[in-house]
Amino acid sequence: MFGDTKAALLLAVDSILLATLASAVTGEKPLIADLHKVSLALTTVAFASIVAGLGVALLAIMPNPRILWNRDAVDPRRPMLFSYARVAIQDRDDYVQTVLVADPGEVDRHVAAMVHGKSQWAAHKFKRLYFAIIATLLGVCAGASAAAIEMITRVA
Repeated sequence: MFGDTKAALLLAVDSILLATLASAVTGEKPLIADLHKVSLALTTVAFASIVAGLGVALLAIMPNPRILWNRDAVDPRRPMLFSYARVAIQDRDDYVQTVLVADPGEVDRHVAAMVHGKSQWAAHKFKRLYFAIIATLLGVCAGASAAAIEMITRVA
């Protein structure tokens, strides 16, 4: 929901890229000692960027902590009918009865407030996802540049 699939795919890609980079640099025949200085710098940038992309992608798929821990954020005199935290702690029949007796205008207000809140959370997650993708792209470009420099300098 709200980009979680994209973030999960990015996590998989970043993990594969990190494993590949780590094995190339620290494998049985480590390449790090033989790298050209520019390639070494670019490899460091690639590693740091991919780790940053992985971290930000993890943050993007985290659930909203307010749903888990902030049950009293809403004024108890005006309970939110559709607040997950509030709904989860109520008895099913009590909750259904509360919704059924609520004024239709009040229900509409709660739905609108919920849609607004979800939209804000989605925008927040997509910003994180955007930066995770940019970090991964930077890492891929830096890694590809390092590989190109190595190919050019070893042939020459």
